[in-house]
Amino acid sequence: MNAEALPRLLLVEGDPVLRRQIAALPSPRFDVLQAESWPRGMELLRDEPVDVVVVRLLDRGEDLSLVETVRRSSPGAVVVGLIDEPDPALLARAAAAGVHDTVTSPADPRLLALVLERALRHGRLEAEVRRLRAELTRRFDLRGIKGTSPAMQDVRSAARRAAESSSAVLLKGEPGTGRGLIARVIHHNSPRRGGPFVSFHCAAFPGRLALQELFGAGRHQGRVAQAGGGTLLLQEIGSLEVECQQRILERMDTGRGGQDGLPADVRLMAAADADLEAQAARGRIHPELLQRLSAAVIELPPLRRRREDVPLLADHFLERACAENGRPPMTFSPDALACLSAHRWPGNLRELEHLVEGLALAARSASITARDLPAALRQHAPEIPALRAALPDGGVVLEKSVAQYERALLADALERSAGKKKEAADLLGLNRDQMKYLCRKHGL
Repeated sequence: MNAEALPRLLLVEGDPVLRRQIAALPSPRFDVLQAESWPRGMELLRDEPVDVVVVRLLDRGEDLSLVETVRRSSPGAVVVGLIDEPDPALLARAAAAGVHDTVTSPADPRLLALVLERALRHGRLEAEVRRLRAELTRRFDLRGIKGTSPAMQDVRSAARRAAESSSAVLLKGEPGTGRGLIARVIHHNSPRRGGPFVSFHCAAFPGRLALQELFGAGRHQGRVAQAGGGTLLLQEIGSLEVECQQRILERMDTGRGGQDGLPADVRLMAAADADLEAQAARGRIHPELLQRLSAAVIELPPLRRRREDVPLLADHFLERACAENGRPPMTFSPDALACLSAHRWPGNLRELEHLVEGLALAARSASITARDLPAALRQHAPEIPALRAALPDGGVVLEKSVAQYERALLADALERSAGKKKEAADLLGLNRDQMKYLCRKHGL
């Protein structure tokens, strides 16, 4: 149905006079489909999507069973019932069957118009809720964790396991690595997906302010109460005062809810970029809270440790930026992707996403090239040395020669980094797992 089409109303009524009266209502305007019986009404419902169904309800079980069938076959349709006289028992059964509203027949035209208008608004609101839920499901699906690197495959597997459990989760990684995204993915793929997801940034509320925000004060409802039945994410938990950490532990142990309590059914997640074990040794983190959070630990690698994922992420952010800002589809040229992959990304995913969104808004063509990038990224474009290898008359064993060159590059990188494999991996554009594999392969 296009945007200019009238909403469609299915009217199931045996009285032709009443059908004509309802069909002739000046407001709200509908494209009216008329049926004199339920069988004909179900035929029309199968053939045409409808927004509102108006049907006469009699004090018989089969009428309400058919209403339930309508709700199952066309969940977007809102049912309005016509009744001969108000009957509390019938009204209760109708509401249980999914009837949105009822009108006593014959109805005042103004009242009927008001009921139909309200039903139409209700249906549109339900449709918007379904659309938003579908968008949440799509955006926070486990497949939304982008990356093919071994490190991100581990993160995806850990998130899937966490979603299947009810334990606390600790997300470790630098700011911008996607800790909040992973927390939402776990929540939306868990049995708690129907409950709220509440994120609280501990560093934004120093001292006792955090206590008030988390547990409430006076009429102010705390974040933990808001998260009842869902998930509470504590961002930068290392900034939380130990007194507040103790309060959380007490509520977790007792399971007491209320205005200042942590409801028993709240799942706790925490995110941190610091070494929490070292903070616990200095008394900054309650050791028991750290123990609880360590039931499931997910470490998110910085973007510079998984540079092979940069092209995939850049394309993903570009596609989303174009869709959200009404821009035509765009692509990155190979030289632009090479520059993006060579950058160290101190701001990680957040920095890359913001950059790509700015590029999408400023782009004047469908292809974003290296010339469109900021100067700071262009200067890091990788330089591929012009290699000239003389082939001996007798030929070579290519695999052996490549392995020798690979080993020489590894050895040179390790020498330049004074044996620090992480720095050597950065020089070679490798992640940790790749570096370990190649070092074992070549005995370095």
